Amino acid sequence: MDYLQCGDLANITEFFDEAKAKEYRDAAVEELTAAGATFPIKVQLPYNPSSVDWDKQCQVLKQQLESVLNDGFNFIDIIITAGPSDGFLSTVRRNGKFCFLLCNWGADYSDPQTESDPFYQPRATAAAATHSCAPAWRMATLPARLLMPC
Repeated sequence: MDYLQCGDLANITEFFDEAKAKEYRDAAVEELTAAGATFPIKVQLPYNPSSVDWDKQCQVLKQQLESVLNDGFNFIDIIITAGPSDGFLSTVRRNGKFCFLLCNWGADYSDPQTESDPFYQPRATAAAATHSCAPAWRMATLPARLLMPC
């Protein structure tokens, strides 16, 4: 049996609520406008050009976010940029030179806990040194309401 069919997880049938996303966007517009921000919010999304189809994945994310959040308002501009082919992790991810970043790590085994490993391992571990996305969550420039729960 798949773990998604067990307990309360079996009751989850919808993972994205477009109306709620727009509600968060509208609240963020008010908060950002009061803070003096101008629109659209420009968000850099780099990718490693040596990884097959990463650029296409970024394009899909851009289309999804902009089609929902820019509906009726020019709220966000996702700027896709090619990072270096060599040393991408050191140059971009570990140095925090991004606003959004797709984590291209795959699960080691079929257990939901393994999906959180890149985000919660301490940086001092060997595993964190090779694939940790922990520094990726530098989203302080966006209001908390904009970070939509799954």
